[in-house]
Order: sequence, then structure tokens, then C-alpha cells
Amino acid sequence: MLLLRNMLLQKYGSALVHGAFTSALIFDSSPSVDNLKSFIRAFSIVLPNPVLRIIAFASICMPHVIRMPSHLSLITCERVMTGENLYMELRNPHILPWMGLQTPRLYLFSRRDRFVPWQDVTRHAETAKQHGMDVYCELFEESEHVAHIRVEPERYWSSIQEVWRAAVSKERGKYHN
Repeated sequence: MLLLRNMLLQKYGSALVHGAFTSALIFDSSPSVDNLKSFIRAFSIVLPNPVLRIIAFASICMPHVIRMPSHLSLITCERVMTGENLYMELRNPHILPWMGLQTPRLYLFSRRDRFVPWQDVTRHAETAKQHGMDVYCELFEESEHVAHIRVEPERYWSSIQEVWRAAVSKERGKYHN
């Protein structure tokens, strides 16, 4: 999403019309601070073999340790985007040019998620709400990371529909006032 925003701003600059589209932002099992501890935990789950885990972890972390550009910085042509930077950037109400404080944000997350701690998601949502953003949260108890739709599809889609109705309602309100 940040890459898309940067590309749009680079190509069109301030010519992009803010608030011209009906939109909502849905975070499914995200965002997380992605500190080293959660990074290691994710590797432990995905790569149970300790030798493979060490090799993969070292190959990803080495560029950061010796301050070489990572694959992400090569893609974005910018600074290395750490998990904490990304976590902070996603607090921007104008994350995409047509979004703003009134853009509904839905956070779908679970206590059983082993990749993204539910506390990180809750903290992000609370901060967004404190900054005046329209926030909706759906905390699942039994689903794993990004598995909410499989475990409770009716509840998942009901949450999505509720947020979309809010977005459409706000857009209609702009033109009928």
C-alpha cells in the first residue's frame, strides 16, 4: 500500500483528488510492530528445521546488520522500511490519496494468531481512533493468522459489509448535504 501511494504521488503529485472515491481500509491480521522477537517466532513456525531457519534468518538480516540496502529498499527506492516504520506509516489517515479521517478502517484479528500479536493490532486501532479515524474492530477467538474467513465466514463477511455500508453512507452524505 505504501508502495502504491509513493508511485501515485510520484506520477501525479498533488493533482490526485482527495476524497474522490468511496473507500474503506481493512487490516486482516495486521499491523504488527514486527520486532525481532515476533520475526523469530514467525520463522520458527514456517521453518521448523533449525538449520534452515538459521540460514534463512541470516540471509534476511545480514543486509540490515551491515547497512546494505535490502530487497524492500531496492523495490521502493527509499530507506529500509522496518516493521516499526510500517506500523507508524499505516496510522496515516491519507495512506492513499483518496482516503482520510472519515475512511472507515476495519481491524480483523485473533488472540490465537502466532505471527501478529493481537495487542499490536489493538494498540494500532486505539491510536487511530484517538487521532479521529473511524475504526471498527473484530476480535476472533479461535482462528489463526488470516484464517478468520475460514473459521467464521459469516462473521467475517458481516464485518466487511458493515464497514462498506458505513463508507457508502458517508460518501452519500457528502453529496446530499
